[in-house]
Amino acid sequence: MNQHDDVQYGRYFIRVSSISDLVRATAFIDGDDAPVAQAEDDTADAAVDTLCEMLDRRDGDREAARRRIGKFAVPTSKEYGEAWATLDLAPKLHAMALAHAAAGDAGLTVAELAAAAGYPTPAGVNLQYGMMAREIADALDMDLPKKPAYKGADAALGLIGWPGEPRDDALVWVMHPELRKVVS
Repeated sequence: MNQHDDVQYGRYFIRVSSISDLVRATAFIDGDDAPVAQAEDDTADAAVDTLCEMLDRRDGDREAARRRIGKFAVPTSKEYGEAWATLDLAPKLHAMALAHAAAGDAGLTVAELAAAAGYPTPAGVNLQYGMMAREIADALDMDLPKKPAYKGADAALGLIGWPGEPRDDALVWVMHPELRKVVS
């Protein structure tokens, strides 16, 4: 490796640099300037190997800390926060997410979510939330649920929330509390 090589490792970006007689490998999450972890060693390969082992342990610890809903593991608030910081949401989608978070455990119907975003109909809500969920999943290097939360939904929506108790025969969507802490 050269003096300042960059390496991609999953969702991490690793910068390698020489400092005196040592080589330092520093990991960042894509889109964030704050370092996640660092390792130093005599060679670039050894520093990167050590850092990759540290990152694997970090990811394993995070996976173990997630709340489980069946086979799905809900990210922690810290993970959602890291992912949220990388998103570039359109103002309407951001408004929808803010309203959804503010609704708490009561949740919102798809029509209420659409109204919060200023959409004339609820048709685009699943699409918009599905795109947002995919961006979060990409930022976390996380697999999405295989099955949709409800008929006709995008399976990615499970990363945003779950179906609550219907209200006036309309499906209510409740945002995960771990995500609510980040959005509100």
